[in-house]
Amino acid sequence: MEQLWRNIEPSTWELPETPSKRVWAELTNLQNEYITRGVSRALGNCTPVNILLELAWKMDKWKVDALEMEKPHLASQVAAMMRELTPKSEEIRRYQAE
Repeated sequence: MEQLWRNIEPSTWELPETPSKRVWAELTNLQNEYITRGVSRALGNCTPVNILLELAWKMDKWKVDALEMEKPHLASQVAAMMRELTPKSEEIRRYQAE
């Protein structure tokens, strides 16, 4: 006997993923691919596998460059401290000699 539609329970239907979730997942994948391609181009067309290695290398180089720029400033600070310390050291030696 043919089953009527009004006797079918909708809660028993097995629907695939909701369309909005599927579209959201596809958009997320597309966005990730777009970002990966953009990063790859920005890093000199490296392969997606090497992106992390390339970024680590660039960050290390950036840190070295930043430290090189900071080096003269630190050297001048050390020189100023030495100029300040020299008279104090002489004063301490005089008190110890007394």
